[in-house]
Amino acid sequence: MAIREQDWMLAWVSLAHAGTYLTEQLGARLRESLGFGLAEQDLLKQVAVNRGELTMSQLAQRLYYSKAGMTKMVDRLERDGLLQRKPSSDDRRAIRIILTPEGRKAFARSTDVLKTFLAENFRAHLDDDQVTQLGDALRSLLTGLGRYEGQLRHLRGETGHAAPSS
Repeated sequence: MAIREQDWMLAWVSLAHAGTYLTEQLGARLRESLGFGLAEQDLLKQVAVNRGELTMSQLAQRLYYSKAGMTKMVDRLERDGLLQRKPSSDDRRAIRIILTPEGRKAFARSTDVLKTFLAENFRAHLDDDQVTQLGDALRSLLTGLGRYEGQLRHLRGETGHAAPSS
């Protein structure tokens, strides 16, 4: 049975609205709790799971930021004592980004904030079957867009994350 065009539009608008709303709310919760937002939390996660093996260029590619935007974010987190720049032992031109002890604590706290937020704002409204169906639908969408494998690598903190296509 084919669904109506307005059902497709409603599904799209609902997906976009839910994603935007939840992202904004999570960012606000992180800023309120820790003084940094979702982009910074994602940067700390990438640095943590890669144990300081990523350069600024690799971080920018993984997080879909310009090199200038990444530099500003790293500068801010370095000023806050969460990150530190170290010369790469492999390539003297490259700079590795590592978490400071305070950065590791901040990342752990941000993970706790994220888990609490998801329990209150995601898990509380969907049952297991709905989560499975939603996951399957989004996996199909991301696969069709050629983004699913890159998303998995990103979530796992693996190297080889594909650059965004234009």
